[in-house]
Amino acid sequence: MSIEERVSSVRRDFSAEISSAKSSEELADIRVRYLGKKGIFRNFSEELKKVPPEERPSLGALINSCKAFIEEEISSVSEKFLEEEEYKRFFSERIDVTLPGEACFSGGEHVLKKTLREVVDIFVSLGFSIQEAPNIESEANNFSLLNFPDDHPARQMHDTFYLDEKTLLRTHTSNVQARELKRSQSKRMKVVAPGLCFRNEDVSSRSHMMFHQIEAFLIDENVSMVDLIVVLREVFQRFFNKNVRLKFRHSYFPFVEPGVEVDVSCIECAEKGCSLCKNTGWLEVAGAGMIHPNVLCKGGADPEKLSGYALGMGIERLVMLRHGIPDIRLFFENDVKFLKQF
Repeated sequence: MSIEERVSSVRRDFSAEISSAKSSEELADIRVRYLGKKGIFRNFSEELKKVPPEERPSLGALINSCKAFIEEEISSVSEKFLEEEEYKRFFSERIDVTLPGEACFSGGEHVLKKTLREVVDIFVSLGFSIQEAPNIESEANNFSLLNFPDDHPARQMHDTFYLDEKTLLRTHTSNVQARELKRSQSKRMKVVAPGLCFRNEDVSSRSHMMFHQIEAFLIDENVSMVDLIVVLREVFQRFFNKNVRLKFRHSYFPFVEPGVEVDVSCIECAEKGCSLCKNTGWLEVAGAGMIHPNVLCKGGADPEKLSGYALGMGIERLVMLRHGIPDIRLFFENDVKFLKQF
């Protein structure tokens, strides 16, 4: 078949295809097939190089005429399709103003932030002042000034996120205690410190690499464990809105001596045993103790004249106990169905 015959055939085929096209998407496929880089007219250009030079002008003009016809037809039909599709889209998106409006869900305070604020308010009502510290902290404020030995496991990379040799993401809000001791002239203070903490842990239903904590501490003359017990009882009775009992188990924390784990009587079964307390009758809620004399000394306070207590609690833990939430990961997944319950 000669080039003239092929050009005529292409023109007929194109006319048939474009007349049957039903949308701009189909038209785009036709454009690519005829005018694309690897389309039909690319083949004509290659064949034109093989014909005698004296025939090229007339054949080239024939090919260009056909190509111009196809471009013009595609452009014309394209405008028609776009106009029709825009018209259809306009009517499909129109709003019936007589219909009732859809309910609009307004955002709310996250249950962790809400609970954090609630616990802080309890401490403030007991005379504590709020102090905060940055999440990025020095190794000294996070460990050394809090009496952590150089070989303590918490200092290792597998427990702590280090940014460099001397800087890290704080592992507890106890860094506020180190900062306040350095800042205060009198060394007497009554502070509650809320905030985020970070630990290099495997994420599971019970632990997360990021969590909220509240640290509270009192430093003054003649502070004793009795003062600590009174505050703990008041805080947890208000938080759980029940007359809970406290139980203390000896535990080790570098910055307190003696150190204790604090349990409250189960808020569900009143010590009878249930699934929430794993049939023990008790719920672990905090760690606490008397501030270690070494911490006071490192902060410039005289342990012969001053003493103090410190306590810390995880907010995620308290919320899970209060609402019976089985998995800590739910707090960070931003599932609206979960969050709307609070």
